[in-house]
Amino acid sequence: MSVEKKKDKEKAVSMIPEEHRELVEVLGWDEDEYLAKIRVLDRDGVTLEQLAEWKSKYGDVYRESFGGKVFYYRPIQRQEHTEQVMNTQTTYTERDEIIATRCTLHAAEYEFTSGPAGMASRVMELSLDHSGFVTDGPAIVF
Repeated sequence: MSVEKKKDKEKAVSMIPEEHRELVEVLGWDEDEYLAKIRVLDRDGVTLEQLAEWKSKYGDVYRESFGGKVFYYRPIQRQEHTEQVMNTQTTYTERDEIIATRCTLHAAEYEFTSGPAGMASRVMELSLDHSGFVTDGPAIVF
């Protein structure tokens, strides 16, 4: 089979729309990953373009659902940690709300100050966990 026919055949069977192919390549996904993840993104109301932008700006992006809500969030950066978490002028509750608000990418409109008490704490904990504040397991003593 000629190279041109092979390329035409590959294009014909690809389930990735032309407008998403470049982003999918940048994200490093294969077709199966794309098909699985695009359904989740669509259901959550997040576009592939948004996800690519967030990953470009913040590196890692995570998704969790709890309390009937879906959250996309990012790790906290060192400067934010120093300014907010280590700030002795804020209460624990205020700190949780500030970090959750800063690190939440989607449901960005979620109001942590008036929602259930644990929502801000949970998003903050997850963000800190993915920022290196948790070990992968017990330490081994040599």
